[in-house]
Amino acid sequence: MRKKHVKKELQIKIKKYLEYALEVETSLDSNESFLNTYLNQSLKNELITEIHGKILLENPMFLRFDSSLIMRTSLIMKEKIFSPEDPVFFVLLPSFIL
Repeated sequence: MRKKHVKKELQIKIKKYLEYALEVETSLDSNESFLNTYLNQSLKNELITEIHGKILLENPMFLRFDSSLIMRTSLIMKEKIFSPEDPVFFVLLPSFIL
């Protein structure tokens, strides 16, 4: 990055992000590896359904759906990890044409 004359602040921000991402991934990999090694597929699915189902039911929008939909949805959810400074969503404002 120095050769490309990237600002020092941006270099530091990137370094902190990579350190955080590596720390989180290392922690998750060891837990996930353990589960993949010792649990059969049925137990993995049950565990995933339990964990993701609770996450879904924390949102009032999902309370009106039946349990089978919650279960199927929980099995296809993908985990996404954000660093503390990452924006989780962006608000898109309508553009006005004059």
